[in-house]
Amino acid sequence: MKLQNMFKNQKGSDIFSLLIIIVLLFLLRAYIVQVTYNLMWPKIVSNTGGDPSQFTPITFYESLMIVFLFSFLFR
Repeated sequence: MKLQNMFKNQKGSDIFSLLIIIVLLFLLRAYIVQVTYNLMWPKIVSNTGGDPSQFTPITFYESLMIVFLFSFLFR
């Protein structure tokens, strides 16, 4: 309901704050993806008999691209 009121009022500050919240959520999701992948993937590889020494952690930019990919694929 608050979101509908923002678009009805068309206040610049309301739309700007909504944009900031959306950007912050994307950044938070990317950080969570990066940390989770970098912590879990070596463990998964070693548990399946692979060599985790060849693991290279993903960067924040790569995790952000993963978040964008999945958000566009499944929305």
